[in-house]
Amino acid sequence: QWNALAEELAGSEQAALDHMNADHRDAIALYARHFGGATGDGWTVTGFDADGMDLAASDATCRIFFPQPLQAARELRSVLVEMAKTGRAAEQER
Repeated sequence: QWNALAEELAGSEQAALDHMNADHRDAIALYARHFGGATGDGWTVTGFDADGMDLAASDATCRIFFPQPLQAARELRSVLVEMAKTGRAAEQER
């Protein structure tokens, strides 16, 4: 099952990367800050896999793990949306 999921994710990864980096830079910065403890601006997503995502900004990198590993590639969007909601709620509480 893992190999099938890895193949499924690989097939949709570039479209997901393009979409996130073009349309959701604010969410990416939020993931870096809240889940990765990172600072600075200019974060982009450089990769997705079943366990999480890789971010980069200038010379810095950051690995963000999903709350639970994906079981199917179609779960990626809903997991990212939930993570953004969690991060925004936490930042509003500060």
